[in-house]
Amino acid sequence: MKRLINSLLAIVFLLAAQQSLAQETIDFEGLAEGATVAQVFSDGGAGPILVNGVNPMENPADNAAMIFDSSCPGGCSGQDDDLGTPNETFAGPGIGEAGEAGMLTQNDVAQNNILIVSEDLDPNDPDDADFLGARYSFDFSALGTVTAESLVLLDVEAAEAVGAVVELFGAGGAWMETIALPSTGDNGRVVVPLGPTEGVETMTVVLNGSGAVDDVKFFVEGCGNGDKEPGEECDGGDDSMCPSECRNDCTCPFCGDGTVDSGEDCDDGNSDDTDSCRNDCTMPNCGDGTVDAGESCDDGNDDDTDGCRNNCTIPVCGDGIVDAGESCDDGNDDDADGCRRDCTVPFCGDGIVDAGEDCDDGNDDDGDDCRNDCTMPNCGDGIVDAGEDCDDGNDDDADACRNNCTAPVCGDGIVDAGE
Repeated sequence: MKRLINSLLAIVFLLAAQQSLAQETIDFEGLAEGATVAQVFSDGGAGPILVNGVNPMENPADNAAMIFDSSCPGGCSGQDDDLGTPNETFAGPGIGEAGEAGMLTQNDVAQNNILIVSEDLDPNDPDDADFLGARYSFDFSALGTVTAESLVLLDVEAAEAVGAVVELFGAGGAWMETIALPSTGDNGRVVVPLGPTEGVETMTVVLNGSGAVDDVKFFVEGCGNGDKEPGEECDGGDDSMCPSECRNDCTCPFCGDGTVDSGEDCDDGNSDDTDSCRNDCTMPNCGDGTVDAGESCDDGNDDDTDGCRNNCTIPVCGDGIVDAGESCDDGNDDDADGCRRDCTVPFCGDGIVDAGEDCDDGNDDDGDDCRNDCTMPNCGDGIVDAGEDCDDGNDDDADACRNNCTAPVCGDGIVDAGE
């Protein structure tokens, strides 16, 4: 009794948990009759769920999962009345005693598109295979694992129900449970409960004969079920933290997650701030404070007079900016203009003849060929040069030195003292 109570409580807790999850249904609607079904999405958009059908009389590599339209008399192109829904006693196209009104397996729901294992893989004449070993598989692994709830079973005769089962497998293909399928009888319909069973990754439906399935119901577990749960930042539509940007792992986008989002130039997902993408998800550029290839410096400011230029080069004489220790910097290599190549202001004695200078020998020898005031030696400049007897630097021609820089002598035409 205690074990029974515990089992019932477990079911109650599981059902209560499912109330917070969105139920998903694979109803095969929107697909063309005769279409081969390799993958589907639920009515809520969960998926993809991979589907495969095996007809043991055909090549196992050929997918035999096919759409049958049960809404037409005779099954539309399939011409199979016992797969019609609902039964004729409910004003439908279905014909078969087990589906009639009042039967336990009464076929009273219009299923429209249903899934069969094709008899001959002919899309123009879909009909269900009546062979031992006919089966489908459903792979939910794109959603992680799911909680399998139920499926609709149609037109499984009593003789064919022997060995007909649903097998549920967990992560990695681990067997979980085998559920026997009931007989529905001719044109009968039943809802087959699948537990509900949590942790299902794949499901195999073995028909062992004719029949069809529809309305496979399940719950998406954890991330991806559309409900934000503990440990999740967002989940599908419940993404108020990051509207319309929720990641598949139920996290919100952030700089450094390896995905380039709106407002990001790049995102390489690492913490290396010196590669081709910054840690703030911007592209490297001069002025971002990080020295990159081709940059001599990068101080991250717009002060062009400090130790790093705004073009990320080191200050040098000749870059056009006057720095500490420079008198001028005109940014050219013309050494005869108003600023020297060494970023000094021109002056007499710097060895370069500038405007207003007769000469400039760059030394302080006032007795050579260039005066210290950058003028050429000449008679009358007060300095006795080669070829001069004297040079008193004045214009008094009657003193001890003639204006032509010769010493006074008798006979020079000037009366001096003593003459």
